[in-house]
Amino acid sequence: MRVTHVANRTQESAQQVAKKHGIPNACASPSEILECNDVDAIIIGTWPNKHAEFTLAALAHKKHVLCEARMAMDGAEARAMQAAARQQPQLVAQLVPSPYTLELDAGLARYVRDKLGRLVFVRGVTCTDAFAATEATAPPTWRANRALSGNNIMSMGIVYEALIRWVGPARTVAALGATVVLAQADMPNVLTLHGNLRKDDAVYQLAFSDADVQEISISGVEGEPTVLRKEGKKIKESDKYEKSKCDAMDAFVRLVLGEAKRDSEPMLAFLYRDRIDLPVYAKCLLGLEQHRKGDEARRDEVMKIISQYLKRDTENQTTFLDLQNTNYWWNWYGSEVEAHAWYLKLLAAVKPQDADTRGLVKYLVNNRKHATYWESTRDTAFAIEAIASYFKASGEDAPEMEVDVLLDGKSLRKVSINRENLFTFDGTVALTGDAVTTGKHDIELRRTGKGTLYANAYLEVFTLEDKLRAAGLEVKIQRRISKLIALEKETEVPDATGLVVKQQAERFRREPLADGAKLASGDRVDVELILESKNDYEYLIFSDAKAAGFEALDALSGYVGGGGLSAYMEPRDQTVDFFIRALPRGTHTLRYQLRAEAPGIYKALPATAEAMYAPELRGNSEDLRLEISK
Repeated sequence: MRVTHVANRTQESAQQVAKKHGIPNACASPSEILECNDVDAIIIGTWPNKHAEFTLAALAHKKHVLCEARMAMDGAEARAMQAAARQQPQLVAQLVPSPYTLELDAGLARYVRDKLGRLVFVRGVTCTDAFAATEATAPPTWRANRALSGNNIMSMGIVYEALIRWVGPARTVAALGATVVLAQADMPNVLTLHGNLRKDDAVYQLAFSDADVQEISISGVEGEPTVLRKEGKKIKESDKYEKSKCDAMDAFVRLVLGEAKRDSEPMLAFLYRDRIDLPVYAKCLLGLEQHRKGDEARRDEVMKIISQYLKRDTENQTTFLDLQNTNYWWNWYGSEVEAHAWYLKLLAAVKPQDADTRGLVKYLVNNRKHATYWESTRDTAFAIEAIASYFKASGEDAPEMEVDVLLDGKSLRKVSINRENLFTFDGTVALTGDAVTTGKHDIELRRTGKGTLYANAYLEVFTLEDKLRAAGLEVKIQRRISKLIALEKETEVPDATGLVVKQQAERFRREPLADGAKLASGDRVDVELILESKNDYEYLIFSDAKAAGFEALDALSGYVGGGGLSAYMEPRDQTVDFFIRALPRGTHTLRYQLRAEAPGIYKALPATAEAMYAPELRGNSEDLRLEISK
């Protein structure tokens, strides 16, 4: 085997390595090595943050791979690497094994197999001084930086790797973790040193008095004796407020102090330490503060954690955070509007041109609850400030473009958009009546100049098609019909005297019905309406058109629902209507029952969804044909 190419973070460092080890080719980037046809195998010795990227690229270029441990940044990357390797069975994809027990592995595995019999419990203990006493003074290494090292368990993984060579893989795994923070003793608020000490020869001697004043003395091998200024009274233990972890208020205070140029590195360090346990709102504040300080590695780590809550709706072109804040929604940091506003500020500051940033702006605009505000004046101020930050950072506040709207290649209207008319230009083009002819049409928007163009299209038609198709975007409705088949079921219950008697219970089995299904007169039918909402909406009506020949079992109006959704049901002659005061984002279900009555072939028109105060917000299900026999 010959090493023929090397690449590093810079070409200069790659050239130094090549010169030192006699490697003929120093490349500017790993991609150059991957493109070389005379290279058969790749050795990856980077930090874990590049392992998955380079491994997947090497396998895609049909190269064998030897990757340094740790395998990847997290489980998702590791599984992606494993899947890619399995798709290339002709290639070798291997991790560097833990070397500490290689000389003992064969003998220990043989001893376990031949001498110990069936194992029920294995415990591995390792002792090392590799991390002792250095963390408080030495700068942290890349292993302590999650942005470079990932979510790794360090030496614990090496121990487990050795154990499975002896006893095989575990069926179940339990883990216990703890974070130890090395902290100095309480020091005075102001410490004045006098003297001239050389660091290498200095001897530090600390002394604390038991009086109401603190006193510290330091003496050194060289220079004049040092004298320290005494400081004020100690804080009584009973007056100290301590907490084990940072919370959202700490993050907010840190941001406010940062905007006032009052920096505190220890406070920021503690917030970063507790970043996992902070609510998403506070994570966004921490990310903004890290960005202000220019700490890109820690900022990106915080943003990576936040991205775990990110949801993308490609159909609606929106992006939003699933805060999962059912336990603290009533707190100030549980506000969805404010959390999205602060996240938008962070994205606008870091990557204003990203599609997720634009999607978040649209989500915020779509979820304005009222005509001129969101939920309150506070969250409205944050939302407007965040959207303005995005406009400024992305350049959308100063467009210079001309837009041409074309139908089937023919220009309908040209509009000029600039900074002066950004909020006043008329960007509406309407086609009505004979202008909308039968057949397929192409609507084209041509933009010249700079700026981002947003557009929406609405279509209202009357169709003579026999089969009506489902439609909807922001709100969708789907209807499922099932025949209810009675099941004989008796249960034993005590009567008024305490004696056990048998009681008939009403139970049914659902049998789904397809379009055109046949029923007998008297059959019970279960109607299931599946409601899908892209956002949180208020004051909607869902109307299900009954097919002639069917009657609702419940003739009285009243509230129905379940799963957190409440609706007022009103059975009518031709429809069964459901009025909903507040429809949360997500998928919900409403049910009611019908009975087949008059024989015949009937068609049920689509179930419809409509917002009372936003007519453009609507949708419908497919229609349905059913036959009732005698």
